[in-house]
Amino acid sequence: MNIRLILGAGLLAGTIIGAGIFSLPYVFSEIGVVFGIGYLVFFGFLYAFLYGMYASVLSSERGYHDLFFLAKKYLPRFAVPIVKANTLFGVLFALLAYLALIPSFVSFASGVEGWWVIAVFWAICSAFFFVRAALLGWAEFLATASIISAVFFILFFAFRSGFDMPEMASPGAHIGAFLLPFGPILFSFSGRSAVAGVVRIWKEARRERSPFKLTSAIRIGVFIPVVTYIVFVFAIISLSPISVSEDALSGLLFLPFYAKIILGVVGFLTLWTSYIMLGTNIKDILLFDSRLPAIFAFSIPAVIPPILFFSGFDSFMEALSISGGIFVAVEGIVITWIWLRAFPRNRKRWYAAIPIAAFVISFVYTCSKIFA
Repeated sequence: MNIRLILGAGLLAGTIIGAGIFSLPYVFSEIGVVFGIGYLVFFGFLYAFLYGMYASVLSSERGYHDLFFLAKKYLPRFAVPIVKANTLFGVLFALLAYLALIPSFVSFASGVEGWWVIAVFWAICSAFFFVRAALLGWAEFLATASIISAVFFILFFAFRSGFDMPEMASPGAHIGAFLLPFGPILFSFSGRSAVAGVVRIWKEARRERSPFKLTSAIRIGVFIPVVTYIVFVFAIISLSPISVSEDALSGLLFLPFYAKIILGVVGFLTLWTSYIMLGTNIKDILLFDSRLPAIFAFSIPAVIPPILFFSGFDSFMEALSISGGIFVAVEGIVITWIWLRAFPRNRKRWYAAIPIAAFVISFVYTCSKIFA
């Protein structure tokens, strides 16, 4: 197999797989495993199509670009600041979700609790906003390795404890429960920033006469997370058949002490590296694209998330649902809009109605829950 195809698919899969995985067991337990798998497969195909559209626009451009460049080129002028604001707030709420989740991992592993846990985690992560880009690549590798390790470790304990097949359907599910997955699942498929890297690998492969199909790399990169998520969900639900916590691990306090330490450390590393990468990304956007003074570019991702957290936005599921259900959904609409304007005569234009409908439903539902 083409090594660059593997690199491209791995880059996308590694970016997609992140802290969102910890929300999925609770979502599956609410709506039933059958519907949960159905959601994952549906959005897997949807995001393979969406990222394929985005990659096709990027590959048609000379040089290496990303979302803001395409928004400026293809969208009306009024849309550009909306795209920038949506990206900014989406990342800030993602950082907020990580702050809300870290106490669960620390308490799970060590029993230590308190507001200072969030403060220490925030201080350590914010200090790394100043590191060089090369170190961020290692951080992304460490995050992906940590998640994969957690999945296999939990799967090991599930089989060791006697793997019980979870219920395929949830008898108490209602229409509101079936709309619940939109935010968490959209968050769990968020990996748009890696598509530009996949396109760069594809262009380099073509220059070196070892080409591969760009769509194949996108599809593999999307469905690796789908399989990983399903395995993780089955393992967690099997280990906690009575009730599944929103953060997946809080309901596993019966595990041996060494297992809790390992999973707690793995979870901490996952959140730590993801927080650094997201915070650095938004810092670079503010510094180099919006051309804000350095003090503001560093301060916004460093200061806003803890302010939101200590103002009352301290629910992991709420922050993750807002980030995915609103901001990731809007990003999906923007990508689809760019593709439609970039290829006005494409025969598959009508396919765009599917992602737009899904993202609009997610946006409307999430907003209705916030303002209800």
